Amino acid sequence: MEVSAKKRQAVEGKLAGKVALVTGAAQGIGEATARIVHHVTILDCSEKDWDTAWNVNIKIIFFLCKQAIPNMMANGGGSIINMSSVVSSIKGVANRYVYGTTNAAVIGLTKAIAVDFVDKNIRCNAICPRTIDTPSLQERMKAHSTSKKMEYETFIARQKMGGMGKPEEIASLCTFLASDEAAFITGKEYVIDGGWTL
Repeated sequence: MEVSAKKRQAVEGKLAGKVALVTGAAQGIGEATARIVHHVTILDCSEKDWDTAWNVNIKIIFFLCKQAIPNMMANGGGSIINMSSVVSSIKGVANRYVYGTTNAAVIGLTKAIAVDFVDKNIRCNAICPRTIDTPSLQERMKAHSTSKKMEYETFIARQKMGGMGKPEEIASLCTFLASDEAAFITGKEYVIDGGWTL
C-alpha cells in the first residue's frame, strides 16, 4: 500500500505518543487469519478445524492482550483494536460455522476487556469488516475458483455499495480508534462492510 508523505504525517500526528495494539493486522496473525476460513457447518467441522480456528482467531488475541495490558497499565493506558468480522454475532453466514463462532468470540473478548479495564484508561474495540481486497483474498479466490474473474464478480455482487473494501479504509478506522479522537469510545464493534449487513 503506497502512502503519501502528507497522509503519513497526518497519521503519525494522530498517533504521536500512543500505544496501540492491533490484533489480526495485515501480516503475521492477520495473514494467517485471512487464509483460514473453513467452509463448514457444525456437521462438517472436524475437531482439527475447530482447534485451528480457535487458536488463530481467538487464542492468539487472548495471549497478546494478556501480555500487553500490564504494560499499558504501567504506562497510563492504551488502545487495543481487535480484528473480527461481520461474519460473527453480527450476521450468520451459511457454511462459516467455526469462522463465525470464533469471530463472535473476538467481539465478546473485546467487550470483556473494555469493561474490565475502562478505569485503567485502556480502550478496547473491534473492527468487523466484510470482504476486503487483499493479496490473501486474491490467493483464496485463485485457489477456489476455475475463473478468477467469475469469483471476483461473485464477491462484488454481494456488496451493496459495489466493489470491495480497501485495506486503507481499515487502516483509517484503526488510526481513528487508536487516536485521541476516539478517547471516549470503548467496547464497540465497528462494522465496515459496504452495507452488506443492512
